[in-house]
Amino acid sequence: SRFVPEIAAATGETLPSCKAAAMSRKVETDHIRMHQTESQEEVFGLLSAPATHGGASVRRIDTHAAAVFLAGDRVYKVKRAVKFPFLDFSDAAKRKAACEAELVVNRPFAPELYRRVVAITREADGRLVLDGAGEPIEWAVEMRRFDLNATLDRLADEGRIDAALADALGRAVAAAHAAASPVAVE
Repeated sequence: SRFVPEIAAATGETLPSCKAAAMSRKVETDHIRMHQTESQEEVFGLLSAPATHGGASVRRIDTHAAAVFLAGDRVYKVKRAVKFPFLDFSDAAKRKAACEAELVVNRPFAPELYRRVVAITREADGRLVLDGAGEPIEWAVEMRRFDLNATLDRLADEGRIDAALADALGRAVAAAHAAASPVAVE
């Protein structure tokens, strides 16, 4: 069975696992804040607003390195303004470069999903706008939304990864590794 914090919160469950997950989420949030280099709350507020997406409801998913906004048939992934020993997204130029690199790496494997890097701009009147004409202050990877029920973890939970799918996945990963260019170690 899968723990779903949103369902637990909505149903008022107070199982120890729910409390542990809530404490874990707080520790994770505090850890991110320790490494945060600037506030992005205004940008996150814009992308969380249904009005930004033509009235579509918005679901936000947070990781240590990104905030992902799912709205209608689109997804916008913003790199967090953080600096860890293993990644540096501490300024907008580095976050833009990371968005562009994500597109270069992932588009060959999922061209129907990875659309473009889009600017979040500050307009002359001070408003933030997604893909506006003003000064870019942040960047996001724009993707086409896919069915979350078709992810490998869900298929595995449902026992739907058979030998044919496992073989096809293995061959796809092997082909990607065979075609990859070597990366220089710094």
